[in-house]
Parts: sequence; C-alpha cells; structure tokens
Amino acid sequence: MGGTSNYGQVLDALVELIRTGSNPDLLRAQQILLQRMALGGDIHQSRNPAPKNITEVGGYLNLLVSSPEMKNQFLSSTLGISGPLKELNWGASKPVIPFINIDNHRPAGPAQKMIPAELSIRGDFARSFVAAREEINELGGQLPFLSKPKILPDAHWGETGDTDILQLIGRAMELVPGTLLDDPEHDPLALGRNEEDGSEVKLLARVTGEPAQVEEKEWKLKYWSGTELKETEPMLAKMIPVEQYMASAGWYPANPGVLPGEDMIMGGWGRFINITGLIPHTTVLIDELKLLYLFEDITGSALSQKIFMSWDGAEFK
Repeated sequence: MGGTSNYGQVLDALVELIRTGSNPDLLRAQQILLQRMALGGDIHQSRNPAPKNITEVGGYLNLLVSSPEMKNQFLSSTLGISGPLKELNWGASKPVIPFINIDNHRPAGPAQKMIPAELSIRGDFARSFVAAREEINELGGQLPFLSKPKILPDAHWGETGDTDILQLIGRAMELVPGTLLDDPEHDPLALGRNEEDGSEVKLLARVTGEPAQVEEKEWKLKYWSGTELKETEPMLAKMIPVEQYMASAGWYPANPGVLPGEDMIMGGWGRFINITGLIPHTTVLIDELKLLYLFEDITGSALSQKIFMSWDGAEFK
C-alpha cells in the first residue's frame, strides 16, 4: 500500500517537473509527451472496422506500400501503441526555447481591471523571473507587468525602424500603466526616495499586510498633478525597492534615473529589460531569433534584412 502511494507521489513530482521546467531537455520532453498523445492509439475512433485476423491486417498494409511512414503509423494505431516520432520529424524546425505563460500579479485598485491574468515569457527566463517576484510577494508587494504578443512583423508592412526587437526576443516587459504615479497613498507601485538611504529615486512596491521584514520609513513619492510631476511631503510607508530583487533574475529598468516626462508615462522605470547573454559585437540577431521562432517565419518577416545586426551593448545595429 505504501509502495503504491510512494509511486504516485514520485509520478506526480515528475509530471510537475516536466510541466513547469524550463531546461531545454525538459522542454523537449514536453514536446515528446504531446506528440505521443497525438499519435497514441485509441485517441480517435477508427473510420475502418478493426481487423478480425492477420489476413485483414495484411490487406490494410498492402494498401499502404507506397508510404512507409504512413504504414508504420497505421500499424502502430492498429496494435494500439504509439507510432515512431522520427519519421514524422515534427521537432525538426521547432524553436529551441518556447514562450510560456505564467501567472501575473494583479493588485487591487483602479488599474486591476486592465492587468492581464497571465504573462508570456521566454521559457529560459521564467524560473528566475517567477522566483524574484515571489520574493517581493512574500514581503507583501506585487509587481504587475504587461507582455506584448510575440509576433514577427510582416514583410509587407515595409520599414521596421520602430520595431521593438528586445520585446520580440522576449527581453523586454513593461509595468502596467495606472499602477503608479496616480495615488501615492494607495498605488501598488511608486517612484520615490528616502533621505536616509540617499536622494536617489527608486521603483518601489507597496507592502500590504504586516510583514515584520520590511521597515516603515519616511518616503517622498512622485505623482502626477495634471501634467506636472510633483512629490509628496515625507510620509510613513512600508515600501520594497524592486530593482534589487529583479536584478537577481537579470531584469533591470531600461533607463534608471530618467524621470517621467511628457512623452514618457513612467519614465525609465516603466520598462524592464534582460540582456543577460548578449555579448557586445559578438551576439547576432539571427542567433536570438532562431532560438524562439521558426526559420521560415524569420526569413519571411520584415526582419529578414536585419538578421545579421549585432548587439552593441545597447541595441542591435
């Protein structure tokens, strides 16, 4: 009885590992399992009557002599076993790294209704990203992001000068507008400074609840008053400096220190980027694109003329 229970626990743990893992080998295991489910016997009722004897099986095989691959799949289906994967070659042109969905933070407040329930993120970034936000969450804060669709621009659209390449390769995400700079006493996020720690403005997550780990301090918080950016008088609040936690996962504000202006709703803190592994004058755009998209989609997109641009430390040129 105990043995059966232990086996079930091990199986559950294995399934969870395969389901949530971002390691390339685990991602490949996910693909194989899905392919096996698609090809395995008894998933769809056959349109043909089941063969009654070996003679009828031979008759079916004679009809399939012109297609060895189909013959093997048909035979596997007839016997109720999974067919061979290699002959279909499903994984030959698959991207190495998939985009996967993870749960988003959705703090209470007026902006909650626009916050998506899930984020699309690169599989190789997912685990560290989730871990960093869990640390913030355990301290009582939340960090809601937006992730735009990862669709390569169509070649018929013409120029791609304004294409957000870092976003397309899963290396940029934006904070949800309306979660800061509106109501400094209640917004889940804020831009502010604490004079005890210096005058530098930081991105902060507001603490809800009463976690003992976060000390209450006096903060001067930024907010919009019409079109003017103002700062509150010092106010007591429990706030979590976000950058130090996200940096552990490789995510940094795109332009730290740039305050919001007329053309920048949230300033340099509104956009986070991850440039880990991009080596200046070495990493070429095609190397990144091939990890995430089918080669035929890349060559058929508007980026096909720019695939040999290299990373210069700030952008692909």
